[in-house]
Amino acid sequence: MATRNDVETAIAAIENGGNNTAKEVRDVLTFLLDYTENKESESDVKPFHFNNNGEPVKDGSRAILLYSFKGLIKQTVNFTFKLLATTNNNGNLTFKLEASLIPVLAEIMQTQSINFIVPLFRLNTATTHVATNVTTGVPLNLILKGSELHMTFHNVPMKKGDAIFTSVQFHVPKSFDLG
Repeated sequence: MATRNDVETAIAAIENGGNNTAKEVRDVLTFLLDYTENKESESDVKPFHFNNNGEPVKDGSRAILLYSFKGLIKQTVNFTFKLLATTNNNGNLTFKLEASLIPVLAEIMQTQSINFIVPLFRLNTATTHVATNVTTGVPLNLILKGSELHMTFHNVPMKKGDAIFTSVQFHVPKSFDLG
């Protein structure tokens, strides 16, 4: 890979007055391309994106999770998800995530438990089979344990047909780890 010094030396070698060969000019242009296009990035900003491509993940109570984790490695993540309760459950759900996602999330979440308020759509079976009634925000606790994402809705049992479709953004600065 050409360095800045290589490019400057090649440019300085070009003679005034038109006595340069096509090879000499081509060498300078090649050095410039090599220096500018193949220069390794000095940025530590590295994006990632994981999703289950429309293939639902199920927990023991047969709740269905569709997810997308998108963010910057070691910095931040956006978690967009759609959750559907196919049976009544106690609101404590555990989903196994793909192995390659675990170290990326673990670096961001560390061992922290992260809490959000999310909307719960409750199925109104008396009039329609579409989630029409929105319960006010329900508390959601996320924690990563091994290869599993634990989602707990404190004191909010989920009923068959309940759904959550939302997106949350988070990062956990290392300075927040108080021991």
